[in-house]
Amino acid sequence: MLNDTILNNTMLKTEYKKLKEKYCNELYSLQIDMMKAKIPMAIIVEGWGTAGKGKIISQIIDPLDPRYYRVYSKGSTCQQTVPFLKQYVEKMPCRDKLSIFDSCWYEYAFWNESTITKKSTIESINSIERQFSDDGCVIVKLFLHISKSEQKKRLQLIEKNENYINEYDNFINKHYNDFLEIVNNAIENTNKEYARWNVISGYDIYSATISVYEIIINAMKSALSKKDAEKTTIPVNYKDSDKRFPLIKMPLLKDIDPNVSVDENKYKDKLKQLQSKLSKRQEFLFKNQIPMVLVFEGWDAAGKGGSIKRVTSCLDPRDYTVIPISSPSSIELSHHYLWRFWKELPQQNKITIFDRSWYGRVMVERIEGFCDKNRWQMAYSEINEFEHEITKSGIILIKFWLHISPDEQLTRFKNRENNPAKQWKITDEDWRNRKKWDEYEIAVNDMLQKTSTKFAPWNIIECNNKKYGRLKILKTIIKEIDDHI
Repeated sequence: MLNDTILNNTMLKTEYKKLKEKYCNELYSLQIDMMKAKIPMAIIVEGWGTAGKGKIISQIIDPLDPRYYRVYSKGSTCQQTVPFLKQYVEKMPCRDKLSIFDSCWYEYAFWNESTITKKSTIESINSIERQFSDDGCVIVKLFLHISKSEQKKRLQLIEKNENYINEYDNFINKHYNDFLEIVNNAIENTNKEYARWNVISGYDIYSATISVYEIIINAMKSALSKKDAEKTTIPVNYKDSDKRFPLIKMPLLKDIDPNVSVDENKYKDKLKQLQSKLSKRQEFLFKNQIPMVLVFEGWDAAGKGGSIKRVTSCLDPRDYTVIPISSPSSIELSHHYLWRFWKELPQQNKITIFDRSWYGRVMVERIEGFCDKNRWQMAYSEINEFEHEITKSGIILIKFWLHISPDEQLTRFKNRENNPAKQWKITDEDWRNRKKWDEYEIAVNDMLQKTSTKFAPWNIIECNNKKYGRLKILKTIIKEIDDHI
């Protein structure tokens, strides 16, 4: 694509001024229409150093209402977040806003030498762009292209006038042809229908500005027309998920006996032994900069809270966070449903524990009708992609489903109702969910079958006996950490 770009486009100043006034008025009006229609938009501005990215971003925002956009500029190098997409996903716009990125995740695909040739980086970018596009976000990608000689001339001018030497851009210019091939291949492999690239000559700022205005205006008009024509009908085109991420066959819940017990007299000693081992494993994780994510799902009253307590009671409280997941806030609802989980992923050497998780999409949201069928069906693949990003970045991910029988749940519900200290734990919603046990069992079985991958398998914990379940969870965590040593 880069080799097909005409690099010496120019425009007369008089023509530029006339077109800019027209397009600025149109952009402002369209931005307001996008805001009213609650259509998010992400504009990614990439290009060679000195190609004029900063000037173009200034031109983009010139006609816009500053209340409804944010500009995110890159640092001198990529931040070392885990996974690398996290720092960018956190900045994606909510449904009535616009995010403008100076580079975004393409820093890793184009310029970061440590990941520059990795096919997995391209796959990660394609997955995240498709997910946000499917969720309604308009993605506009701009690459400002200049020749090697033009870049060299601009670098020399900066050095002469500003007495400043940009070592990295000089390095890229010296190896321009090598980077040209890398960037061109990355652009071709990420030029998808849902997020197409627009290569623009950065030779003349007037011509480049008008081209950018036209691209953004057309993207906004297209999004608004689709919004009027399409009513939440999203095609399910994730059929190849099983091929990308081989699944582990899981048993059905009806075939699992939750009545497994532990010797009551030995429980306390075993608990202390396992907690001591886990405490030492946490030291290993901390020293070796290995983050970990624990996901606790299960039936209401299955013992998630008590199990989490037995895990955290032996951990250094400075290095773990427990995230209780409830109904999403208005801000969370205005983003892709995975957004609030991306931003809670742990830093290196930290532990994040989710009390319920992203699996609400394929359970409660599915059963209660909070999202349409296409959306929750797509979620299985989106979740597998999300968990693949987590694990390939070096995070240890362990998922638990705490399983109890309907009779045991009823017993626990009644005990909570009759115990003043525990009455807060039982709600009308718990009883409503119980009436839908059969529906939830179908949804859970689907979840277990479709998201138990080799890199993120489910661990089913028999919890009619809470003490047995707690010990099994601790043993599983210790084993998973040991497997990474």
